[in-house]
Amino acid sequence: MDKPLKEQYMQAMMRFRKICMILPQRSDLNMTELIVMKGIAGNSSLSDNNITVSEIQSKLHITKSAISQMMNSLEKKGYINREIDKVDRRKVIVTLTKAGKEVWKETKESADNNLEEFISRLGDEKTKQLIALLNDVSDISVEMKNDILKQSK
Repeated sequence: MDKPLKEQYMQAMMRFRKICMILPQRSDLNMTELIVMKGIAGNSSLSDNNITVSEIQSKLHITKSAISQMMNSLEKKGYINREIDKVDRRKVIVTLTKAGKEVWKETKESADNNLEEFISRLGDEKTKQLIALLNDVSDISVEMKNDILKQSK
């Protein structure tokens, strides 16, 4: 394989990794915390279909320690509450506080506006191509990881 092509790919991936969503100036959230808050936003301590911490962890494809750190961070910032489920004491229900709901709403609106601007600048067709390519890269990465795991057994 052409060495410059590999280098270009790695440089592009590193640039992409460093980019993060343009969030409001006063936001103290990072992108992953925002995604976690999205998962929590529909929860209420009275609901029958609350999402659990392990479900959030699974959806985000992150480790238990990483989700635990994010939950601790969001709780310290005063954005979430954690409480034991009254019906199933093995589950922890995570809900947004009043401050969390306000920050979520403001940050979500800002992120939505920025995404609309990004798609507008890139164009619908190129955005669809980008989505397809990113999905391909993700699928190939998962396949390669699975291949490595199979070989190590």
